[in-house]
Amino acid sequence: MKVIAYTRVSTTDQAENGYGLDAQRAAISREAEHRGWDVEWTEDAGVSGASRKRPGLEHALSLLRDGRGQALVVAKLDRLGRTVSGLSRVIDEAVQHGWSLIVLDMGIDSTTSGGRMILRVLSALAEWEREQIQERTRAGLAAAKDKGVVPGPKSTVPAEVIARVLDLHAEQMSLTAIAHLLTTDGVPLPSGQPGMWQPSQVRRVVSRGADLHRRG
Repeated sequence: MKVIAYTRVSTTDQAENGYGLDAQRAAISREAEHRGWDVEWTEDAGVSGASRKRPGLEHALSLLRDGRGQALVVAKLDRLGRTVSGLSRVIDEAVQHGWSLIVLDMGIDSTTSGGRMILRVLSALAEWEREQIQERTRAGLAAAKDKGVVPGPKSTVPAEVIARVLDLHAEQMSLTAIAHLLTTDGVPLPSGQPGMWQPSQVRRVVSRGADLHRRG
């Protein structure tokens, strides 16, 4: 079977847990030798799992879409993303386009019926999580409007961006790091204009999002 192996590290990962590219390659190589896989390697070095701009992952997905691989293999689930919502795009593509996802540390292998069931459950959870966050945000805005309360300055930050910021903040990512990711990913500023996010703007989004969730 032809598989696309994806490895990723950020500077923090390398410094804190030592699970670098070599270790991920070794784990995948052992499994490939055992199962007779033909492996094509892709990687993102020094790229956070929270970023939506990961050239190595984009290349891996393009190979799978083009039919040049039957499965995407990672050594650890968090190489793809650290939250269910962060994994949703990869999971959805696997389900929709019929290629398999193999995650060694979790024992997920959608080449099997049990693995496909787990993938469908994860996909449903990701969709549910997105809808719940957006519904709470909309409910919070409606509740504030009914009470004549304007929840902070005018902002065009979409519910999904608020949800993403809250998600990253819950993972203990710093305001500065979140601001850098939003800027790198080209997310418009709260004014709706392009530009460089500042930690103070991220702080206001976190505060506003938390308030909306409480109101909802």
